[in-house]
Amino acid sequence: DEDEIVRSSSSSSDEEVSSRFVARDLPDVFPGQKVMTVGEGVMDEIAAESQRLWGAPNAFVTADDCRRAVRSLAEAKVVCAAMDERLEAWVVKTRVRDADGEMFDGDDLLEYWRRRAKDMCEVFLKTLVNVGGRLESCSTTPKHRDSLLRVVEGYVTGGVQRKLFKVGIHPKFAREDEITAIRLEQLASLPIDALGLEVERYAKVVDDEDIIASLSSLGDLSSPSHMATRLVDVSTRIRQAGGDEDDPMNADDLLLVLLALVARAKPERAYSLVRYVETFHALVSNAHKGEEGFALANFSGAVRYARGDACGAIIEKSSTARLE
Repeated sequence: DEDEIVRSSSSSSDEEVSSRFVARDLPDVFPGQKVMTVGEGVMDEIAAESQRLWGAPNAFVTADDCRRAVRSLAEAKVVCAAMDERLEAWVVKTRVRDADGEMFDGDDLLEYWRRRAKDMCEVFLKTLVNVGGRLESCSTTPKHRDSLLRVVEGYVTGGVQRKLFKVGIHPKFAREDEITAIRLEQLASLPIDALGLEVERYAKVVDDEDIIASLSSLGDLSSPSHMATRLVDVSTRIRQAGGDEDDPMNADDLLLVLLALVARAKPERAYSLVRYVETFHALVSNAHKGEEGFALANFSGAVRYARGDACGAIIEKSSTARLE
């Protein structure tokens, strides 16, 4: 893969950058003429159909959900075909230099890949809205726009995720994944009271096979939003099993229980997974501000805590106590 020089964004206007991107990434796209409606009956029909399609933003979870939503619309056929072509041709560049000729490290590359994916989302969004028809309400109705934002994100991230993992993220963070896997293995062998958790209250929660399976297969899901939705479900089940209205779990216990569960689940390449979801969740939507953002923050916090010095000290202390 050839080196790519990434120059300062101040060297080009936003319009110039946008124009170059459209030409390069959505070839031969012509939105066409917006659908014209005549008469109240037709307008009511279009409004009802738009509400059916876009009225529930949380309905779009998997990458396939997002693909079906727009591919089912005849007016979006040309745009989707062009985006599919672009996603297929998208190359994950791993040898990128800055304006001073310095090679990007892993963190720089993540941000670089994120910007490119976000650019595709923004162009895809703008082009779909310009098509009109059953997409027109997404430019005027907030809930419909939220739905389309989620659909666009799922469509794009679902199209590049496998490439990103295989070519970019997994190779770049292989060593960190190895270190994390060792630490999770060590944590899984500890009694939960070594983490400061009440055995009587949380023993069944940390051994819940369904929750462990949900975490173990997290990396197999189709997009960051899909993963975030799974983590929301995991967090909800933990809180329900570990507390009630009279005595709810506190935030510290939630993090520690999640830590114990992640250690037992041992999701493959856990560190890479955290870095990916942190970087590519909510590229253009506001999903990071709600339950998904909170659940992702807890999962990220659990994995990072597992790698930290404090957790290392807990493991060392427990090992010493067993030897004595």
